[in-house]
Order: sequence, then C-alpha cells, then structure tokens
Amino acid sequence: DYPTIQDAVSCASRGHRVLVAPGHYAERVRVSDEVVIEGARGGAVILHGLRVVLEHWIAPRTAAVLKNVVVDCPERDGVPCVVQGPGARLVLVDAEIRSRAHASGVVARDGARLRMVRCTVRDCRESGVFVHGAATTAGLDDCVFSGNRASGLSVHEGASVELPSG
Repeated sequence: DYPTIQDAVSCASRGHRVLVAPGHYAERVRVSDEVVIEGARGGAVILHGLRVVLEHWIAPRTAAVLKNVVVDCPERDGVPCVVQGPGARLVLVDAEIRSRAHASGVVARDGARLRMVRCTVRDCRESGVFVHGAATTAGLDDCVFSGNRASGLSVHEGASVELPSG
C-alpha cells in the first residue's frame, strides 16, 4: 500500500503491476521503468488531472501500460498521456481519456510507440490522439473517438498509424 500512484510506480520493479483501488485520484505520474498501472475491478478508477509522462531522457526504452482506468483532465491541466522519444512505449487498454484542457488527450511524438485497445477518447479541446514525428507509430484497435473539437486522430510529420483492417 502506497499513499500515491507515483509512490507505487517509483517502488515498482520492471514488469511489476501497480493495482489501483477504486476511487478518485489527482496526480502526475512519471514512469521510468516498464510497469502496468491497472484499475482494480469492482468500481471506477478515475484519475483526475493525471498526466502520465514517459520521456526517453528519463529512461531509454521506458514502457507503461494503463489498463481499466478513466483519465479525466480538467481545463487547467495539460495533456493526460504523453509518450515521447525513441523507444518509449505507452499501451492503453480498456481506458477512457477525456481532456477539456488546451491540448489533445494522448500525444505520441519523437519516435515513440503508442498502442490503444478498446479505448474511448472523448471531449478533448483539440485532437483526441496526436501522433507526430518520423518513426513515431500508433496502433489503434477497437477505439471510439467522440466529441473531440479538432479531430479524433491527428497524424503529422512522417508519423504512422496502424488501424485494424475490415
């Protein structure tokens, strides 16, 4: 048991799972090792203003999985999920991302890899998902985009996106 999600993530070893009890949380999480952050079943795990940041200069090849959570960023906060830099990887599974902030809900840039499975991205002030830069990739499976002001998905500067066929 840890007082914050960040404390649990900081103490987790590579490959460990941080199980988050149902409830409301407000914090910024920096991930510097491969870890799974999973909302416990039996109630909603709502992360208000959470900002998950994976940056290659903190730890090369950083990877994180966010599973079974709602990430809700109010207007005063920035981008909820940022994955940046060569080798950085973010996987979102069964997640809902909402951002009334000035930016997108999820940003992948500068050679990072993003994977989203059964996710909903809604009500973002700009694009729901913003993918930018050569060698940056995103894979989207069974995702729903709604109510995003600019677009559901925005791809720029040589980035690529894989969508399921069919």
